[in-house]
Amino acid sequence: MNAAILIGATFGLFSLSPANAQSAFTAVEVGGNIVCAIRDDNTAACKSPFNLTGRTPTDLPPVVDVAAGNSVACAVLVGGDLRCWGQDDGYGLLSPPTSGAPYKAIGTDNTHSCAINKDDGIECWGLSSNERLDAPAGSFQQLSLSIRQACALDMNGTVSCWGLNETGSTDVPADLPAAQKVASGSSSSCALLLDGSIQCWGRELPAPTSGPFVDVSVGAFGSSTNGTGGVCGIDSSGKLDCVFRKYEQRGVTSPLVFSSSLKPVPTTTGNSSISLRSATDGCFITSAGEIDCFGPRSTDNLPKLVDNIVVPDTTGLRAETYSDTTIELFWDAPSRAFDVAGFEIQRNGEVIAITQNGSSYILDDIVPGELTTFAVRRISIEGNAGAFSDSVDVLTGGSTNGPTTGTSDYQPPARPFEPASLDALVYSSNALELVWDRAIFSSIDGYEIRRDGVYIGFTNGTSYFDDTINANQVYRYDVIPVNRSDSSQFYGFSSIIVNVGDPEPSVCM
Repeated sequence: MNAAILIGATFGLFSLSPANAQSAFTAVEVGGNIVCAIRDDNTAACKSPFNLTGRTPTDLPPVVDVAAGNSVACAVLVGGDLRCWGQDDGYGLLSPPTSGAPYKAIGTDNTHSCAINKDDGIECWGLSSNERLDAPAGSFQQLSLSIRQACALDMNGTVSCWGLNETGSTDVPADLPAAQKVASGSSSSCALLLDGSIQCWGRELPAPTSGPFVDVSVGAFGSSTNGTGGVCGIDSSGKLDCVFRKYEQRGVTSPLVFSSSLKPVPTTTGNSSISLRSATDGCFITSAGEIDCFGPRSTDNLPKLVDNIVVPDTTGLRAETYSDTTIELFWDAPSRAFDVAGFEIQRNGEVIAITQNGSSYILDDIVPGELTTFAVRRISIEGNAGAFSDSVDVLTGGSTNGPTTGTSDYQPPARPFEPASLDALVYSSNALELVWDRAIFSSIDGYEIRRDGVYIGFTNGTSYFDDTINANQVYRYDVIPVNRSDSSQFYGFSSIIVNVGDPEPSVCM
């Protein structure tokens, strides 16, 4: 899972559909919320349905390697510099090292990243707990990262793993033969050996046996007694062979039974470049050169790596006034939520925000007595912009000698399933945690977090840690429930104003 895509890997070339003149993709990798691919002309394509900043930067130069994580993607540029982009969760993932250039390969996941430098050594950055940054010394050719650990393959085919070892997933068997690729999971790790067989260790995960295989990917999560795991290989004919397991108490393992929503693993041949993003969901490249996916979430939750999708116009823009300084814009939701990454909000001809999920946007800095014109347009998963909607004019009552900024004392209208009991726990002058009660509704996939109207993260829990704040500042946080399969449903939100105090006094020893 989340192994880097290597240009020199032994994947066959393929082309897109005849209608698309793009160069051929050579590999695909799926992170938590980002999917990346690389073409034979060294251009990269990264898309995300829920993270606009995770899509390919418009100024990204040619690359030699790309890695996809949960909210961040990284690349080794032609020439050896590193570049990362996306939503940093406070671990410093967007600030890769520079001293080891030219770099050769990169891997990333939710909490940390690693790269192979000019001396074939490994440099890691990000969250340092659980020894996930303690890479071994040596000369290496390939990396694979998961959320709590990492593995690497050295020049002689020897595998090394490091990080949290709760299930023995970093205990590489002493008698493991030489390998051609390693795949790291949080509770199990696997190696593709030189003879084409797959061997796994850590929490029990039976490997597929139909080989010989030419590629492998693993997704394994949970503790030694609970969780899920999956390992997939592509054999020499291009056929996928996958094993999925459920782990229950006392370490009992059994086949993982999927619901009727499962898109099954295909039985076709000629496929290449397998990548699991979880224990049950993965993507691969078909014999026709297309990127296809399988699993319970399947392709509907994954962006499509196609650059010529027409973006429908945005319709139905309207505004509701809550106070002289606060309004909410509403517009018609798209018929297919997963073809749309977000919406640009335009005020008086200037784009002021990009919002994700849902079909509304709140502004609380309206100038009373001043006519303001708004328009909205859709942004596709591929980063293409649609036409702006018909504009709507807003004029709130009263007059003012100057702009009224900041938050107002309005209360947003009550909506079903909004997060209850939202509170902020301020730990220091640069760190706080938002906590709330979960909305009692089965279709809620998680919560979008906005700070001062700007998207800063997504979580499927009931708390969010923010350590990127400053002392003596007032912040407004919005917590918005999200149903990823039906963005036409707006479940409300909860807001809180947080006044961060003075900086912590320095302590002299």
